[in-house]
Amino acid sequence: MTIFIFFSLFSQACLYQSRRIAGYEPNVRPLKENKEYEFLGKSEAAASNYNLFWLFSVTPLPDLDRAIEDAVQKKNGDELIDVSWENITQYWLMGTVNIMRIKGKVIKYKN
Repeated sequence: MTIFIFFSLFSQACLYQSRRIAGYEPNVRPLKENKEYEFLGKSEAAASNYNLFWLFSVTPLPDLDRAIEDAVQKKNGDELIDVSWENITQYWLMGTVNIMRIKGKVIKYKN
């Protein structure tokens, strides 16, 4: 019983976290030519996955396209510009968590 309590307490602690800036792009998709747009605000989103015992992927891998769509939909826009993203890896006793965080400015095309 003591081993179970000890293991339960320490399996909840993050042992180490590494952060790596992965990139910057002026826009994620080609902008429509000769179209005016308005700036809706800054937005961010994240996608992640969990690897049990650092080997077995329990959840789907982080999807950059899904994170971009989430960030755009938060502001009900059309595109994301001035985009930066980073990869964060958290090391836990029972495995790792990989997080892809994306930040940018959301725009909406004018009619």
